[in-house]
Amino acid sequence: MADNEGSLAAQFGSVTGCTNAVEASQYLEMCNGNLELAVNLYFQQLQPSSSTATNNDESPDVIYVSKTTGRRNAAMSHRSMCGTTNPRINHSNNDESMAGNSDVREPIAPICGPIIEQTFAQQYNRQNGRHHASVFDTARDFRAEAGERMAMLQNRHNTSNSTVSKRVTLQNLFRPPVDIMFSGDWDAVRAEAQLRGHWLLVNVQDDLEFACQTLNRDVWSNSSVKELLQSNFVFWQVHKDSADGNRVSNYYRTYTYPAIFIVDPRTGEQLVTIGAKDTMSFCDQVTTFLDACPDFDARDKQIITPTSSNFERLISREDCEYNQYVDVQNSRTANRKRVHFSQQDEVMDDDCSNPKKPCESNDWSDIDSIIHSGSKLTTIDRDEWLKCVGDPDGRGCRLLLSLRLPDGNRQMMEVEDTTTLKAIFVLIAGLGFYPTDHQLVLDYPKRVYTDQDHYRTLRELNFNKRELIHVERQ
Repeated sequence: MADNEGSLAAQFGSVTGCTNAVEASQYLEMCNGNLELAVNLYFQQLQPSSSTATNNDESPDVIYVSKTTGRRNAAMSHRSMCGTTNPRINHSNNDESMAGNSDVREPIAPICGPIIEQTFAQQYNRQNGRHHASVFDTARDFRAEAGERMAMLQNRHNTSNSTVSKRVTLQNLFRPPVDIMFSGDWDAVRAEAQLRGHWLLVNVQDDLEFACQTLNRDVWSNSSVKELLQSNFVFWQVHKDSADGNRVSNYYRTYTYPAIFIVDPRTGEQLVTIGAKDTMSFCDQVTTFLDACPDFDARDKQIITPTSSNFERLISREDCEYNQYVDVQNSRTANRKRVHFSQQDEVMDDDCSNPKKPCESNDWSDIDSIIHSGSKLTTIDRDEWLKCVGDPDGRGCRLLLSLRLPDGNRQMMEVEDTTTLKAIFVLIAGLGFYPTDHQLVLDYPKRVYTDQDHYRTLRELNFNKRELIHVERQ
């Protein structure tokens, strides 16, 4: 056995030129006596120990440290020799060798994901959720609110009205009205409102707006407001940063918060926008809406058969426009006849000595302009908007507004910032552009206002001292 190892070491030295017998025996030992693998392993080493070691006194630990590397390289050499017969094994072994080498990083794992999300929550829910935590959330006890909601659901059919004295804290002042609001998503609250036969009252809140917190404190906590909502509405409050809040804000174009509006749960139509921030004005606007539309049947009758006031207003407007057009046309026709007869008399008196005087072309041009711009006939005085201008209160300033009309003309107006949008809509109505068919568009940032925002002041809307307003058709 020793003679065989000695002969292999001699053959190893003759092939590789290695003069160190200890190193030759170690290479053969690592390759289990395979001379071919030992030779390949020797030549694969970048710095063979024979080139650095000059005597037999070199520490064997240096060679022993690289023994594991030598075994791995020997295995790689053996796999490379067998790679021609089995390329699949060769490919997997190469991957293993690359993974074992610390200088080569592992390949990036493939990622598969949908381009368009499949569910509503995935589509509208933001990845990072609500960015800001409200300062009022720190004063709320969500566990107590959940327990109160559960107790309210369990005692819904209990007729006893026992009052429990509570200590007035910040938590009780600014917390949401959990006792009257519906807990669920947008589709669930619409289904609940249809089932009850009530209108849907939506309140979109922003945690960063203090007005939203005062709305919880002053309006929703009022007993008369609660009674009014519980008997006629399904109340739903949502944060604008949530999935449902993002969806509702984009669909109903809400730019300022808190946003309060009434929705028909059957169709999703926005019926009325409520801009009240106190109890009295809120109750007035809500009761006004309920007087006109107490239930779904009353709303359907208004859609099918117009109300007398709306119908009479529509008929009177059309009759006025038609009468103005007929009067102007008759007056122009009479003037043409008088001119024609006077010309005939002059011709007869002058015995055709003078040529016939041409008819005034302005008459026909005026008629053509009226016919061309017949939609601009209106019964509203152009100076009617001056009655809607707000009075200075000493805290604001005067604003210079430039209106860009749909026909390309411009109209300038200078008003106080206490003026409401009603003045602008009355002005464009006096110019022949009906507010129900047009909207006000401001740029930088883009803002859109309709006639439903007529009660809002320019100061509330943060108008600049100079604003360019585009009057566009809806």
